[in-house]
Amino acid sequence: MAETEPAPTGAPLAAADDAGPSREIRRPTTIAEWDELAEECHEGLLVACFDASWCAASQRARPGYAKLAVDPALEYATFASVDVEEADELLVQARNVEALPTYQLVQNGRLLLQFTGSDDVKLKMETIRFGRGLGLSTQKHRLAR
Repeated sequence: MAETEPAPTGAPLAAADDAGPSREIRRPTTIAEWDELAEECHEGLLVACFDASWCAASQRARPGYAKLAVDPALEYATFASVDVEEADELLVQARNVEALPTYQLVQNGRLLLQFTGSDDVKLKMETIRFGRGLGLSTQKHRLAR
């Protein structure tokens, strides 16, 4: 995986993988940015990671999360990363984040699943499971980037 420079607050973070196309990990920092991102996803799946640069578990989780963001099998999902130290505290509270890293799967603004811990395999399997359950496929839902 190619290294990327940290994105400015609120800006997308590019995720690159030698095996596939470059896709971005979105970085909302306010409730308004979160709501805008959720609206852009329409009926697609939003996969969010809430983490912090000082958190060892978050640091271990970031490379795997970046790989999932470029996984062709998950192309129907939009990935977001929220650094709780950079984000507005109201966003973190509104999303009920109490431990790090916290993952959320959201569709149409509705929380489908939330779990904590650094588990790439679980995140991928749950993303696929919810994607299939919602009838999502890469052909049906191409999200505007």
